[in-house]
Amino acid sequence: KVVRRLLAADETFRTRFRREVLSARRVSWRGVVYLLAADTESDRPYLAMAYVEGPTLLDEVTTSGPLRGDRLRALAVALAEAVGTIHRAGVTHRDLKPGNVLLTQDQPVVVDFGVATATEATSTTARQGGWRPSR
Repeated sequence: KVVRRLLAADETFRTRFRREVLSARRVSWRGVVYLLAADTESDRPYLAMAYVEGPTLLDEVTTSGPLRGDRLRALAVALAEAVGTIHRAGVTHRDLKPGNVLLTQDQPVVVDFGVATATEATSTTARQGGWRPSR
């Protein structure tokens, strides 16, 4: 992710971008995408995350329908472990949704810390919302 020049000049955006990088650095676990490198202070700030091969959970459900049985249970357990790891690192993801979960051959991987916050942070991001199951 490379920040566009217009956004790089916006200090509010830079603050949010720094928070995203900080959050990603704090979490290290196989079920969470790994931050390879980042520079939040250059003219063109960037972050590079590990490549994760696999469809998003959203794509999988859209293409193949709802997960069921053992596959659904395994996903639920893996996501609970990922969220627990993220929280133990002092981070709240705030945007866990099917589009931010990649399904690899081994396990799901949580991605996109764009709206994550450190739990000790006092400000909130401008973007709100998240995935809610349909009824």
